[in-house]
Amino acid sequence: MSRSRVRNRLKILALFVVFVTLGATIGYVLVGVIGLFVVFLICVVLFALSLWMSDKQALKILDAREITDPDFRLNRLILKVARGASTHAPKAYLIQSKAPNSLALGRNPDDCAIVVTEGLLESLTNAELEGVIGHELAHILSSDTLLGAVTAGLANTLGLYGILRKRNPIVQKGASPVSDRKNVLMTLIRYTFNPLAGAITQFAVSRNREYQADRIGAGYTGAYAPLANALRKIQRSTSRLEMDSFPALSHLVIYGEFSGWFNRWLFYSHPPVEERVQRLERLSKFGGFSNLT
Repeated sequence: MSRSRVRNRLKILALFVVFVTLGATIGYVLVGVIGLFVVFLICVVLFALSLWMSDKQALKILDAREITDPDFRLNRLILKVARGASTHAPKAYLIQSKAPNSLALGRNPDDCAIVVTEGLLESLTNAELEGVIGHELAHILSSDTLLGAVTAGLANTLGLYGILRKRNPIVQKGASPVSDRKNVLMTLIRYTFNPLAGAITQFAVSRNREYQADRIGAGYTGAYAPLANALRKIQRSTSRLEMDSFPALSHLVIYGEFSGWFNRWLFYSHPPVEERVQRLERLSKFGGFSNLT
């Protein structure tokens, strides 16, 4: 097992401990000992669901449809790159968006998917599209997608607090000085959830993984330049896949943007495209395809 896969699994364990501990603590503050145990069990179940269902959830959020035609251009290129990587070909999904973008989903190489937008298919050449597919396949084979699935699932379940707060009379206004103090505490907690989702993303997703996926993915296709060209086209496109509607998925796409500076800082999970392109160009000029694992 590669070091990146071991590192990702250790991060998943750390996320599990933090998520369950946080949930149990909030349950105790809201309801008491009963709340601690109830929310503890709920958090364990939600964590398990994030492992098994987050990829399906992401496909639903993005309104992606599976492409089953083996002669479809995307499927043919995925099969070609997968053969270069000596692995199974992921399923192909398409998003109806003019914004060029892509992402990879799945717990393991046997159950994974590569998702691209219509805009990406229209704007890239075959070689450039192969470069993007190689990048996404590198994420799958290094277990980045497994970690990304857990991260997205946990960030999306942070809304659980709002349900508990609404149903719990302890935190209603005007009950008593004690409950008023709890109100203040719960209000502070509530406004930490969006930053917390960002913190989870920042902790779990190393921006260096993008450099590694660029480098390893190029090894599957045999060239660095096409991926560099693809990244330039994606960045220069006038159409953008805005991430404000689904920030928990921002770390999964090959390139994502937020409209507000706060969210851009909070969910910043990708290095600058310019730096990625420069590294690919240096590798193309001076590097080889050794030490790709």
